Amino acid sequence: MPALARAASNALQGQQGDTCVSSKQLASITNLNDCSRLLHETIAKERAIEAELDKQLSKRSDLERNILLLNATTSEMLELVRADAEQLLNSVHGTAQHADRIGSRVRRLDLQQSNVSETLDLINLILDRTHCVSGVQQAMSAGDYDTAADHIATFLRLEQRLSSAAQGVDAGQAEEQRQLLLSAKAQLESVVAQRLEEAVAARDHAAVLRFVRLHKPLRHLRKAYIDYMRLVLGAKARELYQSLDTVLDAKASAAASAAAAKGANAAATTFIDVLSSLFREVAMAVEQDEAVIQETFGATALLDVIVGVQAECDSQGLRMLQRFVEARRVAQLVNARRAADPGARGAVGVRELLGQYMSLEELYLEDTTDMAIRIDEVVSGSLTSSVVDDAFFILKKCGSRALATRSIHCVCAILGQLNDLLANKLKGALLAKTASGPAKLLAAAPALPGAADAGGAASPAVAAAANEHAVAINNIDVASEYISKLRQELEGHAERLFTSASEQDRLRSVLVDMTKTAGDFRAAANKALEAVADGLLPRLRPILDEVGTASYQLSDADYACGGLEGGWV
Repeated sequence: MPALARAASNALQGQQGDTCVSSKQLASITNLNDCSRLLHETIAKERAIEAELDKQLSKRSDLERNILLLNATTSEMLELVRADAEQLLNSVHGTAQHADRIGSRVRRLDLQQSNVSETLDLINLILDRTHCVSGVQQAMSAGDYDTAADHIATFLRLEQRLSSAAQGVDAGQAEEQRQLLLSAKAQLESVVAQRLEEAVAARDHAAVLRFVRLHKPLRHLRKAYIDYMRLVLGAKARELYQSLDTVLDAKASAAASAAAAKGANAAATTFIDVLSSLFREVAMAVEQDEAVIQETFGATALLDVIVGVQAECDSQGLRMLQRFVEARRVAQLVNARRAADPGARGAVGVRELLGQYMSLEELYLEDTTDMAIRIDEVVSGSLTSSVVDDAFFILKKCGSRALATRSIHCVCAILGQLNDLLANKLKGALLAKTASGPAKLLAAAPALPGAADAGGAASPAVAAAANEHAVAINNIDVASEYISKLRQELEGHAERLFTSASEQDRLRSVLVDMTKTAGDFRAAANKALEAVADGLLPRLRPILDEVGTASYQLSDADYACGGLEGGWV
């Protein structure tokens, strides 16, 4: 009803508005036709309003029914919703309780499964222990020591995994198995030690390594290391010493019929060969067994083995030197010489010692310099090769040792030898690498823009050859600087040691030769660089000619053109 009233009110208000408008227009109407038109329009509007009112009235029943539904109470509906919610809550509570019961059962099942798994593991451990004990006994009976050692290692590993509670299940059986295995282990250790000594005596290297490896599963690495050093390397060194004894005894029996000089030379040769064999054979034995040493004793044990080898070589080497002293009757000769001239014992001894030192030092200089030249290599990214640093390190050490003797004769001799090596051997070795000329270096030089061969990069072989030639030139140049520095250091030390004018003049006369040698090296380096420059000059000539013919004086037109193009900066 309120909606219908609002609709009727709106219709009447619209009609009044139209009537008001029409009444204003009536004052200006003077024509009958206009009056007739307005009358017809008014009648049409009236009919439209009546139709709208009929339409609104036709909705009255629907509106009244909806109003009754809206005004009805909602308590019944809320009661239904509450009942449904309580039912849903009870269902959720029941589901949660059921889930808790299932979860509890699952947890109990997991616990039982863990207990079963632990029990199965314990059973497997017990079975494995039993299998190890029976396997050790069978392997020992069959003489299969490798398998027996593996079973022992497995048993010891399984014993660590068994807890005290698990062992308490059948402690008597576990202890009995342990005692049986320890007995078999002791028996195997005794057999391995005996067989190892037999293999060393029989020189069966494969058997030696086999029994050395067996110490690892037996957990006696320290004993294995000691046995290896004593039986393998020590036996080899003692064998070489015994061979020396045999040879010397044979030569001693034939010494009466041999010439003294010939016998002395043969004895010297024998000592040199045997002493060299001592170091060579022991080192080769360690190198041959390197993989076995690392596998058995660990990666760091190789250093301990090397230290042990050095000690064994020192021990047997000293015995060989003592044998040499006895064979050559060095003590008798020294005593005889001292007895001949008691007043000059000290001076003669020092002169002989210095003479022997000079001979050894000269031989050492020759050999080590040759070795430095042989092992010369170029480190990637380095401007020089290793021969320069190695050679001058050796020369500096030898010069310092010579100065430590405080003998002017010895110092001058060694310094002369140093200069001779620099001027001849080292210089010859360095110049030999530049003898082919700068062709290799020029071949790798980049082509100039606009040249006929521009655009092609040098191949790796050409680049390597060029780098080798460049390093050779750098070696000569750096060597000249090192010679000057070596001369200054040696001269500074010598001036502090030798204060007399005659000794200093003698030293300067020797060191002057080193200055001349440094100049020769510098001249050789300059000559090599000039050869490279002469080779590059034809390539640079066109550019140099263009630069030479270029004019740097601007005309008025050039100046004006430059100003128009952007001005002068």
